[in-house]
Amino acid sequence: EIVSGALQDWDRALIAGQRSFGKGLVQHQFALSDGGALLLTVARYYTPSGRLIQRPYEEESRREYFREGLWEEEMPDTTGPVFFTKRLHRKVYGGGGIWPDLVTKPDSLDTLEAKLYRDRIFLDFAENYVGEHGEFRGSFEEFLTGYEISDGILEEFRSLCEAKGVPISDKVLETHKAFLCTHIKAALAGRIWGDSARYRVALEGDVEVREVMKHFGEAEALLREAGYISD
Repeated sequence: EIVSGALQDWDRALIAGQRSFGKGLVQHQFALSDGGALLLTVARYYTPSGRLIQRPYEEESRREYFREGLWEEEMPDTTGPVFFTKRLHRKVYGGGGIWPDLVTKPDSLDTLEAKLYRDRIFLDFAENYVGEHGEFRGSFEEFLTGYEISDGILEEFRSLCEAKGVPISDKVLETHKAFLCTHIKAALAGRIWGDSARYRVALEGDVEVREVMKHFGEAEALLREAGYISD
């Protein structure tokens, strides 16, 4: 929140996503005589434009405070405090948390997808598959751009799911095919080249990443207008 708020206030980046939670307190630890410790709030974080990062918590119960922080909001409260960025004087809004310049809808997992992750079925499949068939012979870049999850691999994955008590019908397979192919491929990449490769493959199917990539031109235009880059 501190970094994204600073980048936004200095017109150094377009911030994308959802409003951040709004946790920006500085605490100091005081030792107690019984061996315990007291964490006391001694300061709050502000962005360069003067926005308070911490969401208000006065006159709210603990449950309300955390519940409100998880609400999905599409527009900032324009009736609240208004601030201006340092170079281009764009409007940015206070009220707690950092409001992105581009609000994107978060991706979500349905019940099946969540269970496949929770039960580590993708990782187990990758371990078994590489053990039986060997590692990909080319480079990671070749794997990223050219390797496709075949129907045969999907059937092997279904067999493992069945063995682990997560049967996948033909209809469900067709509905989730893109998701399954992306995350099977990501798990294979992780097994062969490590976590960074797994994340890179997974990002290929990330809804928010694909949406944000459409706005790179706007981000470049912002940097030019603010004087950070030139022809």
